[in-house]
Amino acid sequence: MRRLNTSIIGTTGPDPRYWPDTVFSSDAAQSLVLALAKGACSQEELGARLHLAGRDLQATLAPLRDIGAVRESEGGLLSVDFSLLTRQDLAALDELIPPLGTALAESVGNRWPAVQAALHRLAGSADPLSHQEFAFATVGCMGLDWDGIATLRQCGFLSAPREYPDGGRYVLTGEEHRSSPLEKDYCGSHTAGGESYYFTNFGDHSGPRHSLPDLFFRAQYAVGGASWPRDLEAVLSAVVQHGFRGLYDELGAIIARHPQTSGPCADFLRRLGYLGSGEALVPVFTAAMVGPIQEIISWVREAVVEWAARTVPSLKDDMGCLTPLRHGVDKGHFLNHIWHFIFADANRVLCERGMMLDPEPKPNGQGRYMSWIAEAEFYRAIWPSRSV
Repeated sequence: MRRLNTSIIGTTGPDPRYWPDTVFSSDAAQSLVLALAKGACSQEELGARLHLAGRDLQATLAPLRDIGAVRESEGGLLSVDFSLLTRQDLAALDELIPPLGTALAESVGNRWPAVQAALHRLAGSADPLSHQEFAFATVGCMGLDWDGIATLRQCGFLSAPREYPDGGRYVLTGEEHRSSPLEKDYCGSHTAGGESYYFTNFGDHSGPRHSLPDLFFRAQYAVGGASWPRDLEAVLSAVVQHGFRGLYDELGAIIARHPQTSGPCADFLRRLGYLGSGEALVPVFTAAMVGPIQEIISWVREAVVEWAARTVPSLKDDMGCLTPLRHGVDKGHFLNHIWHFIFADANRVLCERGMMLDPEPKPNGQGRYMSWIAEAEFYRAIWPSRSV
């Protein structure tokens, strides 16, 4: 069992050397950063703690340095350099987060009549279930997650992601494994696509997602994690990624324009629940929806700014005992990590109040999440700065 769950806020590039799942695939790498979470130490002390020395220690340290998970001071002390939360940190956050999430939900709720008015202008939202689905996607994901991060960065509270040699740009986060995962921590968005269509899902982390892009991520990871000659790893991963981009477009076109298509691609989509008997079973966001959704996002942005102004300045003091701040990790990266806990709890509150879809767990041990597709033009119109 993994001792550490790592994630990113951003996007990876094609080189497996900069993928957290690759770097933290070994017990030694996980044990090393958890050992450093207890306190900075020299390489000699660290080797003694982990019973690693010489080449084994250096082989474990090197990829962690490359990914920015470990730094070394001028005095030779090693320490964690990313937002890593231990079980003790998570227990403290379980007490600190609910009041913050509820306050954020109240701020959004105060603007709900305006949000509802914009939702009603979306084609297909007259159906009560579709209305709640659109709310979950636009308020919970596009508003609080994606635009919330951009808004807090513009306010000066969050730092820009770290940039990697292969073009990846992300904030690395880690959490010591919980005995049981949280349900309804609605903060996990996964998105990928091609030139014309993008696939997104959004939900909690209480189980895997048999959806897109997750299945293609796993396939790409399997290719990147295989034992290829070193000089082929990055280029092979890049060409596989390129192939998936074309497949996203083909699958997206079937859902949006040709749902009665037959064949292996249509069978695949029906198996995943994207298609029914000749109709799409997931929301399809088109360029025609940009106006109302920009309006929804603007109302959520106003709520985030109002909440942040009265809350964020004191968070560093309230959470100063947590591992990342004790180790001098970039405060903006740490707050990006914590923001996900806060808006996840706000989403839970809004869902349980019946204002948005509260997804049920999917079959076969999956978590709670919702899937949709979007025209790439739709995402480009809403966020011109995003690389879609």
